[in-house]
Amino acid sequence: MGAVGWSRRLLALAALAGCSRQVPEAGGAAGTAAAPAAAARAAPVAAAVPAPPAAAPAPHGCRVMSASGPAQRASGQAIQAGERFLGSDWLELGKGTRLHLKHGDSGREWTLQGPARVLPCVDGQEELILAEGRLRAEPGTGVRPGAQVLIGTPFGSVRYGDASAQLEVTGDALQLSVSAGDTWLRSSAADDGPETHVTPRKAARRGRRERLGAEAALAECERAARASESLARSLLGPAAPGLGQRAAEHVRARESARER
Repeated sequence: MGAVGWSRRLLALAALAGCSRQVPEAGGAAGTAAAPAAAARAAPVAAAVPAPPAAAPAPHGCRVMSASGPAQRASGQAIQAGERFLGSDWLELGKGTRLHLKHGDSGREWTLQGPARVLPCVDGQEELILAEGRLRAEPGTGVRPGAQVLIGTPFGSVRYGDASAQLEVTGDALQLSVSAGDTWLRSSAADDGPETHVTPRKAARRGRRERLGAEAALAECERAARASESLARSLLGPAAPGLGQRAAEHVRARESARER
């Protein structure tokens, strides 16, 4: 809550406190007559104070619709159907395990097959991190204008709006095949160039050389974030020639930082 919100809240409390002080505690005709008058004087003050803004609803994250085979959190606690995750628990699936996830807000669905290690619905959003395993993107669910799913991997990120796709990540390679729709694959490396458009006619593969270690991935993420912030600051100054171009560059830089 900002300073304005707190000021309004304190003003409301002061008004209520004033009402309680103005209404006499003693009974009798004088006390009875004074109470409505005091309430009438205080009512306009209290009415002028707007109600505090309603808190934003908490994200629903991902819910486990079904699980067959051994599946647990990184802590060792078993996963049960109906549980919800908001991107704070790494899930580990045993060999042959199948886990079906559904996003509580959008209805997006994914099917995971073990052995796998995944962090589902980061911050409650339609974002997953797949460190290892197979993930199938279910088509036709949660599709709406401008909304995309983002899947992070050690080899780069995959995004799509509506697609039927199979993503497999191992320690040595990433393979992405699409049977319907369009997906885009962006490398985690800074010098990889533009993202790859993957369609049913063109699968994609990344090898061990294109896998980034944790420290390198973090450094690249920080570099992209700094570049996005620098472009954002350049938009705060007085309007100057090229402002539209810089704004477009900032949008692209922000998307790049998010996808890394």
